[in-house]
Amino acid sequence: MRATISPPFVHRVQVTFLLCAASVAGLLYAASPVEAQSTPAVQAFRQAAASTKGSTSRTVKPSTRAKASSARPAQYAAEMQGPAEREAVPPSASDPRGAPEWIGPAEGYSEAGECASCGSGGGHCAACGSAPAFGVGCTGAFGCVGTCDRLWFRGDFLMWWTPSADLPPLVTTSPATTPQTQAGVLGQPGTSVLFGSEDEDLGVRPGARFTLGYSPFPDLASGVEATYLFLSEKTSDFNAASASGNPILARPFFNVETSLQDSLLVAFPNLAINSQVNVALSNELQSFELLSRDAIFQQHGRRVDLLLGYRYSRFAETLAIDQQFTVGPASQVFEEGTIVGASDLFDASNEFHGFELGFSGQTQWRRWSLEGVAKVALGGMRSRVMISGETITTTPGEPAVTTEGALLALPTNIGSYSQSSFTAIPEMGITLSYALTCRLKATFGYSLLYLSQVARPGDQIDVGQAAGSTNVNVNPSQLSGGDLTGVPSPQHRFITTDFWAQGLSFGLDYRF
Repeated sequence: MRATISPPFVHRVQVTFLLCAASVAGLLYAASPVEAQSTPAVQAFRQAAASTKGSTSRTVKPSTRAKASSARPAQYAAEMQGPAEREAVPPSASDPRGAPEWIGPAEGYSEAGECASCGSGGGHCAACGSAPAFGVGCTGAFGCVGTCDRLWFRGDFLMWWTPSADLPPLVTTSPATTPQTQAGVLGQPGTSVLFGSEDEDLGVRPGARFTLGYSPFPDLASGVEATYLFLSEKTSDFNAASASGNPILARPFFNVETSLQDSLLVAFPNLAINSQVNVALSNELQSFELLSRDAIFQQHGRRVDLLLGYRYSRFAETLAIDQQFTVGPASQVFEEGTIVGASDLFDASNEFHGFELGFSGQTQWRRWSLEGVAKVALGGMRSRVMISGETITTTPGEPAVTTEGALLALPTNIGSYSQSSFTAIPEMGITLSYALTCRLKATFGYSLLYLSQVARPGDQIDVGQAAGSTNVNVNPSQLSGGDLTGVPSPQHRFITTDFWAQGLSFGLDYRF
């Protein structure tokens, strides 16, 4: 730690110097010759001296202080009066020789020169003129705070946004009169996309951030704080049903065997009835930080801290597609009345561990304070992707049969995959605070958190290598547990992208 001279010490030196200078001036004044023309003040002084000369054996001379206070200038009644008034002051009861009486320390201070309200030196509680550091000695609005803010807690309610998910076309429909070979097929007349084919936005989502900090030093020059942040899990749901096969519901894909767009019909008159399709996209975000705060610059009302420590972040997202229908009389694959259910699941999780470096700047004016934070964490991102799918077929009078694979998740891409990469997570934020009491502040702020090299489930669907392609590649020979013939598809290609979270915060900051 650097050596510093505290402002209270400097103040004491200045006061002592002024007292000495005043004493020397008083001696020079007493020894100076009488002016030819006396001023009215001098004449009044002479008259007062003459009137009391006969009634007292000696005249009280202006006395000098034996010693100055070690912390603050003492208050003497004689120092607050003019020369003539000092001459008329009666001797004190404690000192019959006539020495001026000690009437106590300056207002707001103890005998040792400390702030009376908090027991800490550092400037007059009302003036805040010599507080040694930001937030120490005086707040500017409530007087001294001393060491009452070594422990602090802050809770924020978050309203944040996250980027939308890039999904291929997942569910389509067609007019009721569409032929079976064209129903739900992309590019055919009347085909429309019900879900997918564009960015799926989850909208505003709630969350919370909690910070607990402690400083073992009275000047708060160094401390440690822990912060936990989370955005609640939010789900975007799509549900469609068809009792008689109208409306038509289909799952589109690109047939790698024919190199043409194709579809799996979930609802079609006399082919698939009592049908339903459900799609759910959900994600969550968590982050934890353990940081040290060390002041690299501090002045009353301003401070800059160096932040060093550890950061953990986790982002997880899941895409689930479920379908079920009852086979109608027109089916050539299943017996009429058979119930066929299938589900595709794409799950991605990303965990980051790394070292974090940053700066925090604070400024304070009366009850208002403003803080800006900029941090960056460097470390490793571990991404895991799990792809699973199954089809359950229940023929009337027979037990259910489960086979591996559905439509987008088939034996050629089902499995668990992982990837590690070196990445950075920057974060910035600004917070405006208003002091409600000496210990409690209301806060309002904005934050931006950016994660790179993250895996998202929509990117793990095999849409080929062409940029912007919507061709969901599938080899239909694997459907319903069939053996693969021809091109192995779909395949898994580990694709990562960037992710951010930003938004507003509303909270309370309490200092213990």
